[in-house]
Amino acid sequence: MIWIGGLLCMFWALQGWTLTGFLKHRRLERLVNEVKVPEKWPFVSILVPARNEEREIRHCLSRLLELDYPVFEIIAIDDRSTDGTGSIICDLAKRDSRIRPLIIHELPKGWLGKNNALHQGSQMAQGEYLLFTDGDVLFEPSALKQSIRYAMGTQTDHLVLVPAGLADGFLERAFKYFILFGFLLFVKAGSIRSKSPDVYVGMGAFNLVKRSAYDAVGGHEALRMEIVDDLLLGKNIKQGGFSQDLLLGLEALRLRWYDGVGETVRGLKKNMFASLDFSLGKTVFVTFIFFAMYLFPYLAFIWTQEAATWIFALLLVEMHLIFAYFAKKVQGGWLTTCTIPVVAFIEIVTLWNSAFSTLKQGGIQWRDTFYSIEQLKRKT
Repeated sequence: MIWIGGLLCMFWALQGWTLTGFLKHRRLERLVNEVKVPEKWPFVSILVPARNEEREIRHCLSRLLELDYPVFEIIAIDDRSTDGTGSIICDLAKRDSRIRPLIIHELPKGWLGKNNALHQGSQMAQGEYLLFTDGDVLFEPSALKQSIRYAMGTQTDHLVLVPAGLADGFLERAFKYFILFGFLLFVKAGSIRSKSPDVYVGMGAFNLVKRSAYDAVGGHEALRMEIVDDLLLGKNIKQGGFSQDLLLGLEALRLRWYDGVGETVRGLKKNMFASLDFSLGKTVFVTFIFFAMYLFPYLAFIWTQEAATWIFALLLVEMHLIFAYFAKKVQGGWLTTCTIPVVAFIEIVTLWNSAFSTLKQGGIQWRDTFYSIEQLKRKT
């Protein structure tokens, strides 16, 4: 137990070192001032897919129109909505020519809805850079100008920004921060700029891609049936030999994501098991890793004696300090660190809820369309 505790302490020390370095130094508002202002701003196409989002889409597009960037267009895509989303998009397009509406009525065979929407939108886009975002992301006016300035100044082909999270309750805030915490550890956030093709990132809230890089890797046509298309777009770009970077964009973007813990658990139902290739073996392995990282140290601290108890006490202090620092840096309360065992358990429940639900119905229901596991595995 002493050896196990010692190894876990070393693991968390390494993760803490790299993650805290990322959180401290890789912030858009800090780094953008270190690069020159472009002599000429490139034309940018912002692609916003929306399905049944009449509550949010007007606010989202209105905020995008307030961007202080000089030359851009918004490809607003109504993906087979059954509410007033399409009407709102068309109404806004009549008022401002920078909005170009795309209304999709049918889903082609062999495509996921969102991926098809982004593919068709990219065919319309005229920009030298493409920005893929979601209909529930709120942009600050300077967000695009800062991002393009940084991407051009550092010759970055693919820039991903982490938005600030919006949450109402304490537990909801803690759970969403825990998910982001795990995501940054998973993608090795501090090493994204390395040339290793095995270290890559993508995020649906903000994927800014140079058009030439996007076309070179096959765009969304190469991702027709991929559930986690945003992350895999990043993988294709990185493995295509293009440069990539990940920054905190907490002053530039805000994202509500899902409302409450329950909706977050239900919303991730389609993603989590799919991200593990619908494999029960991988699901068990990830569960074991989560248990070892976040729950086992508490049990070991209670059950062990003498030297081992002190080792696991040190481990728990180390883990909580790292999470508290993370929560503070992403504009959350450091007190959320006390919820680690609770939110870790909720994430394990979320993973198995995704697995059982997917296996029970033989596939996933996404945007009112059912896709079988067989289809998703065949990518057709």
